[in-house]
Amino acid sequence: MASAPDTGTTAHSTDAPLPESVQALRTSVRALSASVEILLDRKTTMFDTKESIKQIVDSGDRIVTAVDASCQQLATGHVPIIANSLITVTREMVAEWTRFMGDRAIKTPFNRFLLMNSTNSYLASFRDAITVIEDLFKIENGIAQAIVDPEGCFNLRFAKPASAVSMANMTDGAPWPWKAIPQTLLQFTTMVERSLDNPKKIQDLSDKIGWRIALLLNISEKHGRSDDQLERCVETFLCDAQRIIIRLRIIEKVRPAKAFPLTEYISKIIDDEALKMQEAHKQLESQFLVKTTFTVMSIADGVASVEKTLIEIRDGVRVLLGTHAMEATHHVHAPARLPGRPEVLNGRTDEVNEYVELLCGCDPEGIAIIGPGGIGKTSLARALLHHRRVVAAFKDRRFFVSVEGVIDMESAAVRLANALGLPPSKEPLETAISYLHKQSPNRVLLVIDNFETLWFHDDRAAETDTVDLFQRLQTVPSLTLIVTCRSGVSPNGVSWSTAKLQPIALSAAHATFVHIAGAVAGAAEERSLSELLRAVDCVPLAVTLLARLAKVPGNPPSSLLQRWHSEHTKMTKTSDRDRESSVEISIQVSLDLLARTSAGKEAAQLLIVCAYLPDGLRPTVFEQMADSISNISEAKNLLLTFALVSLGGAGELIMLSPVRHFVLSQSTTTGADYSVNTHLAALRTIYFRIAATAPQEPSEDFTSRVSAFAPEYGNLSSYLLHLIRSEEPSQDLFDAVNAAANYSYLTNPSTALLDAFRPRLEGHSRWLADCLAWIGRIRLHRCEYALCMESLIQARVLYEDQGNVDHQIWCACLLAQSLDACGRSEDAEQELLAAQALLSKSERSPYKYLVHRDLGRIYFGRKEYEAATDHFVTAKDECLRTAQRLYAAHCSQWLAGIAVRQGRLPAAELDIQLALSEFEALGDLLGAGQCFVDLGQIKYLQSDLESAATLFARAEVTLASVGDPDALARCHWWLGKVYRDQGRKKDALDKFDASRILWESIDAKNARTNAEYCSQEIAKLKA
Repeated sequence: MASAPDTGTTAHSTDAPLPESVQALRTSVRALSASVEILLDRKTTMFDTKESIKQIVDSGDRIVTAVDASCQQLATGHVPIIANSLITVTREMVAEWTRFMGDRAIKTPFNRFLLMNSTNSYLASFRDAITVIEDLFKIENGIAQAIVDPEGCFNLRFAKPASAVSMANMTDGAPWPWKAIPQTLLQFTTMVERSLDNPKKIQDLSDKIGWRIALLLNISEKHGRSDDQLERCVETFLCDAQRIIIRLRIIEKVRPAKAFPLTEYISKIIDDEALKMQEAHKQLESQFLVKTTFTVMSIADGVASVEKTLIEIRDGVRVLLGTHAMEATHHVHAPARLPGRPEVLNGRTDEVNEYVELLCGCDPEGIAIIGPGGIGKTSLARALLHHRRVVAAFKDRRFFVSVEGVIDMESAAVRLANALGLPPSKEPLETAISYLHKQSPNRVLLVIDNFETLWFHDDRAAETDTVDLFQRLQTVPSLTLIVTCRSGVSPNGVSWSTAKLQPIALSAAHATFVHIAGAVAGAAEERSLSELLRAVDCVPLAVTLLARLAKVPGNPPSSLLQRWHSEHTKMTKTSDRDRESSVEISIQVSLDLLARTSAGKEAAQLLIVCAYLPDGLRPTVFEQMADSISNISEAKNLLLTFALVSLGGAGELIMLSPVRHFVLSQSTTTGADYSVNTHLAALRTIYFRIAATAPQEPSEDFTSRVSAFAPEYGNLSSYLLHLIRSEEPSQDLFDAVNAAANYSYLTNPSTALLDAFRPRLEGHSRWLADCLAWIGRIRLHRCEYALCMESLIQARVLYEDQGNVDHQIWCACLLAQSLDACGRSEDAEQELLAAQALLSKSERSPYKYLVHRDLGRIYFGRKEYEAATDHFVTAKDECLRTAQRLYAAHCSQWLAGIAVRQGRLPAAELDIQLALSEFEALGDLLGAGQCFVDLGQIKYLQSDLESAATLFARAEVTLASVGDPDALARCHWWLGKVYRDQGRKKDALDKFDASRILWESIDAKNARTNAEYCSQEIAKLKA
């Protein structure tokens, strides 16, 4: 890292000695460089603070170099007084930051926490502040114009009030320092105007300053402009004033940061400057009294007015700072300004109404607003603070104090006293409680925000201190407390009414996003937005940050969703400044708090295990993990306490999506230690056992087995995806993936696991063939015919190479089904006849029934019912011989279809009822849904429209969960026909349109033909 250059290396070196202030400045910058070197050497940060540190030190180097060069250019051995003020302020600010950062790097035992929690925002504040200072130096071509031309460089370019014109006119042509008086006081006025709310008061103040300046100029004219003592006195006054203005500019720049750690320091400096100016005024008054008796009363009045002006200015500064420093001789009570209302607070109406009612009641309890980071605790507290009923009840006795980053009770007491507007005291907590007691019987509302760092300090005394604090505050009869804390439990010491915040509803998250980013363009983007909001579990902070990103052109929801899938929490930020602008920083704060506890290591290990399970660590798995993780119960309680997990309805430990993805990214980036790898190995064994319990085919106990397995299917899929990406293929991994894929085919068809596994299976021919065949089967079920055939052809080639005849027959049958659906029945027939020929090579093939069933389907489609019947009967007999009840029921269903086509409706209805009974007994939802459609069709042909409508509606419910768009489209089509015949035009249009959309989504000739039929029906209804 660069450090400040030596004087001897300056390009403008001469024999003139540098002023002491300049030497002190370069010493301070050197100390700053050394301090940040210590921070970097300790390697305690996980975030990219190096760039900010480099910018800070580079700015310090530029300032020192420019100051050196400018002083050498003057070659006078001293710096103009007002420029020297700027150098002094810079030195003091750099020294203060160096002290703060040095303390954190060396003395504080919780370096990692402080660096992660506050130093990022602290460095950002310092970077902004030193940038302001650099601008004020007016560095051009390596020269600080504020030093070589101080008179022309201190105009801060504020908008001037009307009185400024006359003030400037009065000093036109006057020498330095007189000409600087109106400019300096104008800057004062503008600063006050920014922090006060009464425009008329500002105008009156400006007018008073204007004619007081006239008196000062009158004295100057009468007594000459060569009075060195008077000029020095005025110059000292102006110099002190400029130092305050410089500090105000710095504060204005950095005060948007929530945690600005120099507040007390700046307040003290402001008061010190005010005392110096009071002394300057006394000197001025003395000079005026000596020089004239004629204007004594006027000048005394003028000085008194300036004193009053300074007091008003200083009060404005305190409001600007959000704190209230004490004058040396007098203190005026002025509490810290309250934070504003939250920008948006959707989804919390119930909580606001409930707790406003509680706050305004006769005997309100304290309110603890708890929950994970980013869930909206502070926003809810601010909304309550500004609610009209709360304002009416508590008036100006509403106070807000943030204890973010505070780890000792003494600092917390100081912040509390400052928030109440109390003077500095050796016993700030006693002073604060005494003040609160004096407010009785008037009601007082106190919000203590971000209580977690104080409460979860690892010093055992901290727990006692926090309990004592609340109990002491509870002795104030008129006081109502609201505390916010990232925790899953309420703080001890008070009986709280607890608001345990959860993520907001999807509709509320959508409204929040639109409020910030604006309306979303188009249905596709709306769908992307909904998916994006669900992906972040509708956590308010994540939603807000995503919305702010969406305000930038070129960031629609679809683009953000794509980034989320690849970057996850890395992209949920607007800056790396603090936890309000970055989801990762917010989460890291909680992780650092956890790390400071005695069982933090075990809790962190359990958290990593939970991160692999998106549906939560269920009690049965938790009990099995107890053999691997020591103190697992204590670890669980810690995670719940720190709100890093929550309990689901079945007792499972659930992580919010942003937390889960962040923990996973950290564990994979930094590498898991031996203990974590041991725990993950235990988790692998547990979930392979779970995979072995996945239902593989319909059976009489299928429904109960699905109910037992389904809660773990999401976790199993997620963990298998992790294993697929992180380890080499093995038999047990293949078996687990195959079991999960087969279960998916029966319930909610998905190829996600198989698609991820496929590229990892190169070189494993047998596993690859099975994987491709299963992908083809699932895609056939989902009517993705082109992709289905591509996979099946590849699988069949591999089976031929392996000499696996049975699986060749299986692939041929699946290919035939796909070809037939695409309107290529001749090609489908050839595939099946070739498969029939292969049966001679495998007389006991388990797919014999499949060949005959599918040949029957081909002939059924051609209306060759006799040939179709022969094949269906043969297939059914084969199924009954091999005890395959499910496939026998399929054959009965097709035979019933032939009966319908031949007009034998009663016989068809009987066969379908028998098939339906089998499907329901075996838990085959697709077969059952298709039977309901067939029965509805029979009722429609019998003109029993009411019964038909009931059956089709029942079929819709059943088929909606199966994932077969063709079957569902067919159901919509028939229900549309019923509604059309019943005269329910609107309902009929809806069903035909739903059917059209589904068939259009299927890339097959038959589906396109059916979609055209739907469009024709829609056109007829609209005609």
